[in-house]
Amino acid sequence: MRYAVSTDGHAAAAASLAGSLRAQWDAVPTGGLYSYPARLAPSAAELLLEELPRGTLLDPFCGSGTTLVEALRTGRRATGSDASPLALFVAAHRTWRPDERCADEVWESAVEATREDSATARRPRSWAALAKAVTRVEATQRWPGRGESCEAARLAPLSFCLAAAMQRSERHKLSGNAAVDVIGLFRSVAREYVETLRAAPEPDGADGALLLHSDARRLELPSGSVDALLTSPPYPGVYDYLSVARE
Repeated sequence: MRYAVSTDGHAAAAASLAGSLRAQWDAVPTGGLYSYPARLAPSAAELLLEELPRGTLLDPFCGSGTTLVEALRTGRRATGSDASPLALFVAAHRTWRPDERCADEVWESAVEATREDSATARRPRSWAALAKAVTRVEATQRWPGRGESCEAARLAPLSFCLAAAMQRSERHKLSGNAAVDVIGLFRSVAREYVETLRAAPEPDGADGALLLHSDARRLELPSGSVDALLTSPPYPGVYDYLSVARE
């Protein structure tokens, strides 16, 4: 055994917390569509949510939104805040709950961004060229969701897929592998994202989490607007969040 957990205090609460710790430490770090540091394992969040009241859950250090995703999965309303614009951008797209038609439009837009340019008769072969195509396509779109609550969480699903694909490309190169097929990788990530959107449970009165760009120490919410709080605080001495944001 790589670790041991000892408990004290209220027996039922201690057992639940110990179970969530084991779930966190035993979890396989898959990273999800976009890998963000210090991510809470979904299985750990799920166990902890079983001990909390329903209603609206607050995560004041929401990061990439795992706690919010699990809260929505259980039919709760979810509010998250973070000081990092990147965290909110990732969380907005992980907690988005569009209808099937809207999810289909994301895929159609991804295909459109990788089509041959009518002016140059060329497809985007580099990440820079693809980024321009994504910007061009997204400039004509507006996606329904709660991301408009702050600019950092504005929905831009093609840009999200582009960021995830570029991150995978960098890790592919660091592993010593050959250059990737830009279009193929982007479409693969977009397809995976769309399937994730389609598989998400139907929204219960909201099409995602409410996200706020705020330092947790200065977060202001209306009285009575939160029924439970669950969070995994940041680890500034362990993870270099700034370097991750610059990737």
